[in-house]
Amino acid sequence: MFKFTYKVGLADTDSASVLFFANQFNIIHLAYESFLDSINLSISTILNEKEFIIPIIHAQSEYIAAVRVGDILEIELKLTQISESIFEINYEITKNSNICGKSITRHIVLDKHTRKKVELPEEIKHQIDFK
Repeated sequence: MFKFTYKVGLADTDSASVLFFANQFNIIHLAYESFLDSINLSISTILNEKEFIIPIIHAQSEYIAAVRVGDILEIELKLTQISESIFEINYEITKNSNICGKSITRHIVLDKHTRKKVELPEEIKHQIDFK
C-alpha cells in the first residue's frame, strides 16, 4: 500500500467549480508516478535503463463526492497481481477521511523491444497485496 497527497488546484476544476472528470485520471497518474519513484523505478528509469515498459491497458474511475479547489486529497494505492505479466492498481481517493472517488488502472509488462509479455519486475512483485 502506498499513499499520496494532492491539493486540488483551479486548473483541475471545470466551470461548475468541481473536479473535471478527466483530471481524476491525471491525479491518480501522479500518484502512480510517485509510487514508482518510491520503489526506485521512476518513469525515467523505466524508459532509459530498463528492458521493459509498463503501459496501462485499462482504466476506470468512479466519482462519489464533489471535489473542489483547495481540497486536500489522500490517494491510497493497492496493487494486485492478475497474471504473470499483468497487475492492477486500485486507488481510493478521500478528503477529510471520506471517500470521494475510486479508480482502477490495469498494467501489462512488456519487453521494450519485442513488445511481448514478460514477468512482473521484482520491484513491482514486492508491492503486490496478496490479501
